[in-house]
Amino acid sequence: MGLIAHLHQFCELDSQAISWLENHVVEGRNAKGTILLDCEQVCNHLFFIKSGLVCGILEAPDQDHCTWLAEENALATSYYSFLSRQPSPERIEALEDTIWEALSYDDIEELYKKFPVTERAGRKILEAYYAQLEERWLSLQLNTAADRYKKLVLKRPALLQRVSLGKIASYLGIKQETLSRIRAGKA
Repeated sequence: MGLIAHLHQFCELDSQAISWLENHVVEGRNAKGTILLDCEQVCNHLFFIKSGLVCGILEAPDQDHCTWLAEENALATSYYSFLSRQPSPERIEALEDTIWEALSYDDIEELYKKFPVTERAGRKILEAYYAQLEERWLSLQLNTAADRYKKLVLKRPALLQRVSLGKIASYLGIKQETLSRIRAGKA
């Protein structure tokens, strides 16, 4: 699946909109460890991950914090920066060799003007993102570390094979030692 097919799930795209998108969607590849966006840069692209894995990382003096993970068929961006046009508080890093498609902020704005039906796709994507964000926030506030880990195992088991334990622990909001105890059944 690509970005155009992903958008088509949210709204009916006519042949003109598809043609316009084909001329504006860019494809890129990044090796594992590549920074797609660094802290303090304004995020100008909405990425669709075709293959690979990327994450959002907040840098802190004591340690970095993995705030989100996006694998195949997912959108990825620093939403705060992308929408507010302010410098990003996070960096986006490829955790695997990654192939992506992207639209720039300016192209999305032009897309909305030329094809108003696509604004529905934008709204639906933001609604889904907000629901995921709220679910994650509630989980961090209300669930135990063990419950958060169990939920990850149920919902996204492949991540456990693809992401380091340190990043998984950070994503779950716990220390790596705590994650090791949970995995060993000692917590």
